[in-house]
Amino acid sequence: MIKMLIDTFTQNNRKVYVYGKKSVLTNRQVPMILDLNCTTGNPKAEVLTNGWDEVTEKENIIVIAPEYDDYATYSECPFLRDLIAVCVQKYPIDESRIYSVGFSNGGASSVALASTYPNLLAGIAAMGWAIGMMRSKTQIPFLLIQGSKEYVDQNLPAVMDDEKETLRDIFLADNLITNEMRTDYKKWPYWGYPSSSQEVKELTYHDYDPYGNMKQKVTNNLTFSYYQKNGYRHPFVQTVLIPNAHHIPHDCNAEIAWDFLKHFARDKQGQIVEINN
Repeated sequence: MIKMLIDTFTQNNRKVYVYGKKSVLTNRQVPMILDLNCTTGNPKAEVLTNGWDEVTEKENIIVIAPEYDDYATYSECPFLRDLIAVCVQKYPIDESRIYSVGFSNGGASSVALASTYPNLLAGIAAMGWAIGMMRSKTQIPFLLIQGSKEYVDQNLPAVMDDEKETLRDIFLADNLITNEMRTDYKKWPYWGYPSSSQEVKELTYHDYDPYGNMKQKVTNNLTFSYYQKNGYRHPFVQTVLIPNAHHIPHDCNAEIAWDFLKHFARDKQGQIVEINN
């Protein structure tokens, strides 16, 4: 049994798991993380393998992990929007601080949700895969975590075409690049665009398979690339490269994601504002 499970309910014949400290159910409004699993995965494994059970033990947040059609992205957005509305009614959720995250298809679905309902979320995080925004040019804080061995192009580490589209769409929406700017992977390896700064952090974490079976404990040097936006103290977009990592979840993902997302909220006018924390 995964610790920090505080409630379950059914929405549209799909099971929904709720994680957090029991005290958050009676607290003032708290941030909400919608955590979406990979294709063929499951919600409980997603929470464990990416480390959200550990984060909810330390932070006053609610993590909502639903069953959903994990082969789909954009077509699942109405269900996910309605689920968020139900959760806002059931739990003390701060509507200005709702975020969506996920590994693989869960990350792609988070991008789709932000694209379809541009004022719904205050930030998104994708681990291992993402897709183009397609429908929205609304600004959104974005985190992408990627293993260097998830995809190679001509024997060199690279992001997939879907993710190239995601990054360009989001950089354009966030006014971090212009339409005239093109990628240059030789000049700016892996991501294709210049970062404002970079930092290497040594982290120790556990690698899992997508179903919750722990593989190994790893100590690794992760490269954080920060993309600064005028008027904001914290990076508006952040990419993280995990050396020698294949397409598997890492339980450091949640801590990295929360450290990024917690700085942002979306006000009643639909603008992204920073939180003093």
